Amino acid sequence: MADFILEIVGEDVSVCRADGAEIAPGTDGFDDWRDCTGSGDAEPALRYLRDNHSIEFRTIARGPDGQYANRLAEPAEIAAACRAIYFDSETDFDDLDMAQLYLLWHAAHQLEA
Repeated sequence: MADFILEIVGEDVSVCRADGAEIAPGTDGFDDWRDCTGSGDAEPALRYLRDNHSIEFRTIARGPDGQYANRLAEPAEIAAACRAIYFDSETDFDDLDMAQLYLLWHAAHQLEA
């Protein structure tokens, strides 16, 4: 079972604990998420977060039957979300590793807000 679920809906990204609980001070992993926004070079903290916690990247999308489904995100959906959020970036979001780090960074900032 995952520790965290990162949900992608279009260009909106949110994260919660796998049990649906809020990521709050004193909960497991909170400091790791906070570290991702604490310095100019966030990549080491983002890699630590991803490599030491199980994170499911999920998407909520309308299926061919017209119904919405919450399912594991495909690499192309992760890349598309990054392109929508970081539209002026020259980063290669087809590189799944890099795209995941960008979404984690975005989610960490959403937690901060």
